[in-house]
Amino acid sequence: MYCVKCGKEIGDNSEFCPYCGAENPDAKKQKDQAADYYKQMYERENRPENYHHPQTKSEGMVIPLLALIFGLLGGWLGLLFGIIGLAKYKEKSNKIMCIVGIAAWAIWLVIYTYMRNFG
Repeated sequence: MYCVKCGKEIGDNSEFCPYCGAENPDAKKQKDQAADYYKQMYERENRPENYHHPQTKSEGMVIPLLALIFGLLGGWLGLLFGIIGLAKYKEKSNKIMCIVGIAAWAIWLVIYTYMRNFG
């Protein structure tokens, strides 16, 4: 590429001629086109419909997971979190985890009652 003012050879990406300081309009156009391209790509990638919140799945499983853990430990919180989770969540996997937590709590309660009365 050559300078439009002095005619000396300059780099393709040079915005200004290093010899005379004249602005290179082709480099400015290329830079603007590149900026527009990256702006469009950024806007396309960051549309709300393209955005998937990575924490949604783990946030949605907090209460069912607590129901399962506390149910296995035998605490009343297992029953509480299980009931809350059943009322709150629609996904089958979360409902199953809540039911397992409640069932684990019920089994623990039966064993505890048996051991207390007969053990």
